Amino acid sequence: MDIKVLIESLKTCRKIFVSEKDFQFALAWEIQKNMPQAEVRMEYCPADVDESMHVDILVKDNGLWFPIELKYMTLGCNVVVNEERYILKNQGAQDIRRYDFLKDIMRVEKLISSGGPFSKGFAVLLTNDPTYWKTSNASNTCDAAFRINEGAKISGVLNWDERTGIGTKKGREEPIVLNGSYDMYWHDFSFITDKRWGRFRYLSAEVLAR
Repeated sequence: MDIKVLIESLKTCRKIFVSEKDFQFALAWEIQKNMPQAEVRMEYCPADVDESMHVDILVKDNGLWFPIELKYMTLGCNVVVNEERYILKNQGAQDIRRYDFLKDIMRVEKLISSGGPFSKGFAVLLTNDPTYWKTSNASNTCDAAFRINEGAKISGVLNWDERTGIGTKKGREEPIVLNGSYDMYWHDFSFITDKRWGRFRYLSAEVLAR
């Protein structure tokens, strides 16, 4: 299973999504169209591994299971695309959203390392916020370890800077611990306008058994 091929197929018919759920459903539908022999599930709970976990998409194909976690992070906009109006929220809080994406990779690693039918998995981030893919000129930021800009290499134990406020990391105090190493390579998804919010790009991390 190649997630990039499936996303490239999806972008031929969709440029923008109302919400993360919309993105989740659209990708699940695209996978089913491209892999009609597979069973595609949404909000799958791997109870034997972690009963508190819910995976956005699970693809079962020829005895192999592929978990997929998704993130859709947006800058605010109000635009009409293909005769449909999309009003996206300006989500902000890029520091904690970077943490959450890397936590998705950690969650998928947990499933793959559990053995059983899990073959490989994916964490995917789609955004129109260039803050995520551009390298920051700021130094000593509280979320420096979680930067996922183009060309970044992510691995090992990732922690908030010691100066990070309690409010910022509330509910996210634990470090991100990754067994694998991941290169951050961004790909274009769609272009709507030359305004700052008008370009959508995606990042995908493939998680393999170690």
